[in-house]
Amino acid sequence: LSNKSLLTDDIHAADTERDGLFTGFKGTVMAQQHMPYADKAKAAKELTQRIKDIRVRRGMQLEGETALLTKLTEECETTYAEQVDRLGVGGFVTAIKAANQQVYSLINERTQNQRLRKEAEVDAARRRSDVAYRWLVEVVNAMRVLLGEESGTGHFIEFMNKLIRRYRQVVFARRKRKGAAATEEA
Repeated sequence: LSNKSLLTDDIHAADTERDGLFTGFKGTVMAQQHMPYADKAKAAKELTQRIKDIRVRRGMQLEGETALLTKLTEECETTYAEQVDRLGVGGFVTAIKAANQQVYSLINERTQNQRLRKEAEVDAARRRSDVAYRWLVEVVNAMRVLLGEESGTGHFIEFMNKLIRRYRQVVFARRKRKGAAATEEA
């Protein structure tokens, strides 16, 4: 069975698109630092410094990059909204936010699918274990009935019964009720 999620390629495509948008945004902002208009150059310098401070790198872990880009886009819509408007890069911010949200939702969906798959594998293993346990109980009981006490299987049957008892106590351990626990302590 393949361990690769079917969403991995979609995540990679969305991440590549997001990285391209971020590169374009960063390049556009940095290029405007050299504008002859002082207000645009100042806005570009402030926004460039914030982009550098956030330290988003393409090679980062997806979740980390997603979180940093979420923070950057939120700041671009609030704290740095004036600079974004002045530089005319609001389209980049909106597109990065949408692409970032797509990556985030795909990562969450993949994680959820993997969790459900693991739970299903554990349930299937538990069912196989229970079937094997029931088969063992039936075999041991059949040996006692068919072979009787004289066949020399008594030690084996005793040993198997101890294993079964232990299995039931450990695996099928029952919780004590609150009322029963209080009466035992008194």
